[in-house]
Amino acid sequence: MPTAEQLTQDQNNARATRTLEQQIAEAEARLARLRTQSRQLENGQKIILGGMVLAAARHDPRIRAWVIKEAEKGVTRDVDKKRLDPLLIELRAMGDTKESSQEEPADIKQGS
Repeated sequence: MPTAEQLTQDQNNARATRTLEQQIAEAEARLARLRTQSRQLENGQKIILGGMVLAAARHDPRIRAWVIKEAEKGVTRDVDKKRLDPLLIELRAMGDTKESSQEEPADIKQGS
């Protein structure tokens, strides 16, 4: 039969273990919140940048041609293509995407 001292030690160990488990759970919850914040920040940045590029494409034929070309080349999932189709139709209808203007603008070429 365990002594009173052993029982107290076991209870202390149980409390310490529970506390460690709680600390781990709290740390995991905090990490999950930070990951969510990071995703939200990145998604917001993508939305802002996408809006900027789209506004530029609507005003600059060279950027418009580049956006159309990149979308045709880089968007591969059917669901994404369907989502972009109305926008690409709008951009193509704006014209000014002549063969000579289909080169990427020097300031947005990949790898620059």
